[in-house]
Amino acid sequence: MVVGSPLIGVMYPGMSFPLLVNKEKIGIFKVLGTLPMTTGQITSGTKIMIWKGSDEKTVGETLYPPILHPVIATPLQMKMVDDPALSNVVGRASKMIGNFMSYYTHLPHEATKGKMTFLLHGPCDKKAVVEGIGRTLGLPVASVDASSLIKDFPSDSVSQINTCIQRPESRDGPLLIFLDRFDELVPHNRCGSTVMTDITTTQLKLLLDDPWVIFGHRITILVVSVRWINLICPTILSRIRTRFYCGNDEKEGDWDGVGMSLLKLLETNKSIDPNSRWVVTNAILYGNTSLSKSDVTKLFAATQSFDSIVIDAMQVLKDFKNTGSKAVSDLFLRATARRPCIILIQQLDAINNETLISLILHEMNNMVRDLHVFASTRWWQLIHHMFLESRLFTRRVFCGVDSKKDECDFVGQALFEIQQRMGTASDKSTSS
Repeated sequence: MVVGSPLIGVMYPGMSFPLLVNKEKIGIFKVLGTLPMTTGQITSGTKIMIWKGSDEKTVGETLYPPILHPVIATPLQMKMVDDPALSNVVGRASKMIGNFMSYYTHLPHEATKGKMTFLLHGPCDKKAVVEGIGRTLGLPVASVDASSLIKDFPSDSVSQINTCIQRPESRDGPLLIFLDRFDELVPHNRCGSTVMTDITTTQLKLLLDDPWVIFGHRITILVVSVRWINLICPTILSRIRTRFYCGNDEKEGDWDGVGMSLLKLLETNKSIDPNSRWVVTNAILYGNTSLSKSDVTKLFAATQSFDSIVIDAMQVLKDFKNTGSKAVSDLFLRATARRPCIILIQQLDAINNETLISLILHEMNNMVRDLHVFASTRWWQLIHHMFLESRLFTRRVFCGVDSKKDECDFVGQALFEIQQRMGTASDKSTSS
């Protein structure tokens, strides 16, 4: 890699850039990895080189200056195509779209250009929902990954949005456009800065506000998907009034509660460092709910363009027993090579070995930028006092609705007091 002109960015694994040869885009340069504890530096004059023996060949150079927003591979989606909850969403959305199309097809031909927009949120596979709607109504589906607007972000952002949304699949009949990972495109302004400009945001608002289709289709149904509605730009969210939760209806309150807790987490960190691009901190996810804290972490990491590593506390204990301190250092080294990254240690309350705890705290004290640790447990009060007294876990995120938080904290405190009494009784019997 040849470096020229002033430094403007830092390279992370997973970043991709367009390649240009003779002013023509010939492909994508993707960063496969960086050495542990280091990053590669990129400049606006970076050239991509290939060596074959002693021969050196210039393959291309970046078409646009790289942006500080790494694009992570497609995040976790729980496959629940046959789930009754998702089938219910498909049925309700299909009925709504059918009524919309029926209304417009009875209008005079010159008035049969219309647009409907709705939002899918929740932990499950939204693409399966959209494909189900397409099959039910016999509509062609055009999928656009919103992260492509970030990965290939050019100076002409308005043109890029129009190019991604304008699809050739249907010139006369209705078209279903699915804009996936919308929360990465328009994050909440209190969740960190975004590479999208004011011009781009304005264009998206115009796209959502315009009741007529400007792309040549008679009828367009625009579907956007997010993980949590709390984590996207409020001025964009206010323009999408119809929303469907993709998941078990009984868990919708818990899911929205998690989103609100995560927003508070990000707001707090942003107030501490308003100029920081990455505003994630170390946190404890707790709550006696059926929500998977592993899924929550993976999906949240994706909204912030972080990678994630999930490991169970029992596995950490097993590795420590077999290899000693190397188990902990290797875990953090692996995460460092994948940063920006979140390490989730599940069931942290199962770790009581003080030597192991000291090693984990040492690594956390010396973590590099853009590396963070999450821990999960049912009751945070049962986590070993060394973790809590270290103050390295700066936030606690309750995974559930606010109305159940006090009840969970009450149970956790009661269990902690029982644990303390049992420990005191055990100490007395040992001394006697």
